[in-house]
Amino acid sequence: MKTDLTYLTGMAGGNIEVIKEMIDLFIEQVAEISEEMNVSLEKKDWLHLSKLAHKAKSSVSIMGMNELAVELKQLELIASQGVEHEMFANTVQKFLTDCTEAIEELKNYVTEKVK
Repeated sequence: MKTDLTYLTGMAGGNIEVIKEMIDLFIEQVAEISEEMNVSLEKKDWLHLSKLAHKAKSSVSIMGMNELAVELKQLELIASQGVEHEMFANTVQKFLTDCTEAIEELKNYVTEKVK
């Protein structure tokens, strides 16, 4: 499992509609952030990549993806300094891969809860 909805469920008071809204927002944000991260990598726009990593970190944290949040925090810090460029693409790829798996989990979760 890539996600742990303990925090989100607690924050939403167990309200499935609120949880579903947050999941939908996460899915939208991941699509937007993913595209922008790839553009930032191509353009070598490290400052923008740092800002995207910050935004992504918050989103994945809410979904309980704590390991990825730590990696995004590291990316945020080093990209803002413009150092260690060689690891940026790996972290972005991990973000894409983990979020793709997480989105499938979350869609299944919503489907099960709405039944």
